[in-house]
Amino acid sequence: MKLIMQPTFSTCGQACIAMIAGKNVEEVIRDMKTNGATSIDQLIEILICNFPAT
Repeated sequence: MKLIMQPTFSTCGQACIAMIAGKNVEEVIRDMKTNGATSIDQLIEILICNFPAT
């Protein structure tokens, strides 16, 4: 897993998702439609969209 630094102090959730998904953090911010704080529900939702159950 490649380390991705959060671009701002409030984008740690987006940076974590970017690392898990192997995406660019800016792409995750765009997909999540927020560059601010995220809830656990938002993080779960974006993970489900990126890694649907098989």
